[in-house]
Formats: sequence, structure tokens, C-alpha cells
Amino acid sequence: MTNAKSPTPEQLQRWAKLDELESTAFAGKEISRQEFNSLVQNMLDGSNLVKHLGELRN
Repeated sequence: MTNAKSPTPEQLQRWAKLDELESTAFAGKEISRQEFNSLVQNMLDGSNLVKHLGELRN
């Protein structure tokens, strides 16, 4: 027989909050809106791919 305890209401509340936060979690340094827009534009216009392929060639 196992000695399993039921979670406390505080634990359940904490786990619920962690589940809520998990959907918006990310790793790394937060970037500004301008940096984000620049990265997106580079992806859309292909310049990011060209740069990456150039780095692979060297």
C-alpha cells in the first residue's frame, strides 16, 4: 500500500496557476517590439535565410 497524500488546496491552486502560465512561457531574453518586427520581416522577405545559408557556406 502506498502512502499517497492528496494535494492540499494550496498545491492545487499553485498547479492551476502554473498550468495557466505555461501556455505563455518562453525561454531566453525578452525582445522589444521593434526587434520582433525586424526578425519577422527578415523571415518574410527571405534575408534571414540568405544570411544563414551564407554562414553555412563559410
